[in-house]
Amino acid sequence: MYEAYAEAEIFDPRIELKRAKNSIEAYLKRRAKAAWDAKLSLESRMIANLSEEEVNDPMSMNFVRFMSAKGESDMARVYAHNHHGVFTEVNATRIFNFTPNANFYGIATSSISSAVHIPTPVYERNADVLLKIDWSDIDQLYRANREHTRDLAFQMFCSESGFLRYYPAVSWIWDSKPDQLDLFDCRNTEWFINGATLSKNVIIMLDLSGSMLGQRFEIAKQTVEAILETLSDNDFFNILPFSKTAAFLDECAEQAGLLQATMRNKKLLRARLNGLTSEGKAEYEKGLVKAFETLMKVSCLFCYVSLVYQQ
Repeated sequence: MYEAYAEAEIFDPRIELKRAKNSIEAYLKRRAKAAWDAKLSLESRMIANLSEEEVNDPMSMNFVRFMSAKGESDMARVYAHNHHGVFTEVNATRIFNFTPNANFYGIATSSISSAVHIPTPVYERNADVLLKIDWSDIDQLYRANREHTRDLAFQMFCSESGFLRYYPAVSWIWDSKPDQLDLFDCRNTEWFINGATLSKNVIIMLDLSGSMLGQRFEIAKQTVEAILETLSDNDFFNILPFSKTAAFLDECAEQAGLLQATMRNKKLLRARLNGLTSEGKAEYEKGLVKAFETLMKVSCLFCYVSLVYQQ
């Protein structure tokens, strides 16, 4: 009685699974191609050989402008005399016009240009930085990628010089806008660290002898914490305090005494650092033997092996 309203079909899970697999593969290939095209485009370009005076002289044909993520325009402030004292303010010729973008969940974006973010410690009119910013301007390709793949997310490029270029542009989110506080640096992001370095197996040896009492011990702990911040999920690590004896802070690590450098594991060992006290004599032999034996057990292809000693 339902023949006129419905039709029976045979459902084969293997066929449906293969169809889903092919669809996902095609989806990922389109995005991989966008990144690959950006790579080839950058490799085909040459960084200009210009002096600091040329790129910072507003009257020069080689004066470099860029659309600042913080300033939301291409306005420039050029300091004289080694970045101190008198400065020249160059008026903007373009500004971002942000409008809500349905493809970005209503976030206001601008397709006029990519935006360039420069971290606070980096002088934005440094010649090396400016030349690389100018070299990395491949907005035409970013737009083409966007037209070809409408649901493409942000396209980003982080330079070892510190600047971040991203398209489409969005208004920069300050850590504290009233105070003009900006702590972001793309070189500290996990995706940049993973792309710029190989996996690492790291053992941090920490001297716990009596000579480390007081300020020296606090400095050593802060140094260890700073090292931990550079590790990503692709790395493995452990901390080896030693004096008369040598024992890892975590002896239950699965991979030959090393822990995966996840946020949880780093937080766990950071907390255990606070429970350590320095006393006795440093038995270097015990610490080094345990560290090298552990590293020798680790099977590692195409990764760095590192032994860091803190005293």
